[in-house]
Amino acid sequence: MALIVFMLGIPIGVNALTALDTSVSNLEIATVASGGALSNGGSFYVTTSTDGRYVAFYTLATNLAPEPSGEDNWADIYIRDRLEDQTIKVTKSYHGGLTNESSYDPVMTADGRYVAYFSYASDIVPNDNNGAEWSREGLDVFVYDRHSGQNTRVSLNSEGKEIDGNSVGSISADGRYILFTSDGRVMPGYWSDKYRSALYLRDWHTGEIERISVATDGGFPNVRPQYGTISGDNRYVVYASEASNLVPDDNNGHMDVFLYDRMTKTTKLISRDTTGRPANGRSSQPEIARNGESITFLSFANNLVVGD
Repeated sequence: MALIVFMLGIPIGVNALTALDTSVSNLEIATVASGGALSNGGSFYVTTSTDGRYVAFYTLATNLAPEPSGEDNWADIYIRDRLEDQTIKVTKSYHGGLTNESSYDPVMTADGRYVAYFSYASDIVPNDNNGAEWSREGLDVFVYDRHSGQNTRVSLNSEGKEIDGNSVGSISADGRYILFTSDGRVMPGYWSDKYRSALYLRDWHTGEIERISVATDGGFPNVRPQYGTISGDNRYVVYASEASNLVPDDNNGHMDVFLYDRMTKTTKLISRDTTGRPANGRSSQPEIARNGESITFLSFANNLVVGD
């Protein structure tokens, strides 16, 4: 498996790579309580603000912030302010107790104000009824506002109501858009009994939604897409999918990486070799640079670059 960098028309020189400073200094453990106490459980999926002051992560630890009474067996989201030496718990029940399920994969905005994450919990906000406790259904995307200390459910349909399905996703760098995959009814007129999962972009301030994963015939992808990332100007979205109907010549039978241009409403297959042939192995986990000029992804293919 290799890590591939796809440059959108921007060459990269050897000197830029060989000139990197490989020295390491000022290391610190970020997954600690206020005051520096080490966590008593594993921590995962770290995300940071651009300036590095704020760090968000999910963890199984139970000693990083004051806990309500009760037994907490769930994964929870925390934010650490490295400058102020303060660690706070994000995932709390709206009635002040422990949440009734786990939360995962935080994504922080550039300024560190908002953190998006997804959760099985049905008590982070009131009236969360699209899943039942212990059912492992009803996944929703939430946003935590560090200024107000409030959680908001943002994976909603075009009517502003909860979605009858599972949704997972992330947030744009400026905090305006929620990028999420859902297998529920999100937009009127976009539904299929056979193929219903799709990737959406929601302006969570206005409620406006657009579908990102669009098949060549305008329909749904024939395999559920993974949520990806969006460029800093909110024009480009990259994601991975095993769908074979997003571009005309996707015939490799593998998961591929796709780029959607919101301005031109077009989808491009990114995981190709230099002659234009699709990758001969699975490609996944794409990330687009904030300036939109490069895409990184993992791939098992050996035909994407010469000598692999």
